[in-house]
Amino acid sequence: MPDPQVHLHELVSAFHNGGAATFYLDRETGQVVMDYEGTMYDDEGADIHSVLLQSPSRFLEIDRIGSRETLRMMQDFIAQEKSQEARVALQQALNSQRPFQSFRDTLYNFPPTRKRWYAYEERRVQEMAQKWLTEHAVNAKLFTPGKPRRKKEEAV
Repeated sequence: MPDPQVHLHELVSAFHNGGAATFYLDRETGQVVMDYEGTMYDDEGADIHSVLLQSPSRFLEIDRIGSRETLRMMQDFIAQEKSQEARVALQQALNSQRPFQSFRDTLYNFPPTRKRWYAYEERRVQEMAQKWLTEHAVNAKLFTPGKPRRKKEEAV
């Protein structure tokens, strides 16, 4: 059986989940599934909560990352940013009442820096996701939108 493919952005969204739902990685299919009050659906819309109860080792609960990790990523980016003006403005944004929103708002004043931020963020979240998969001994391949996921028939 080939290694499952995991949608990078779905996994990262689960890392950042701050709600009441719990997210799991299906080790067999690579799907990121949400369990909300005992209701859990796969990509086709089938309720798979009973599968979780019958085969708990098939599912791996996805750890949430805190805002500290996101803040650290932003600070690391600022430290290596080329534009002094952007560095100062972004650092001020992080010191504001709403640092995450202010950071993103400030990026719009510096289009080249914004472009570098999104490339940097993409690289960092991919590293974070790969590290998480490795730490949990999950043999899976990450994929991103624009790179088609293998169909089940092709994976066999």
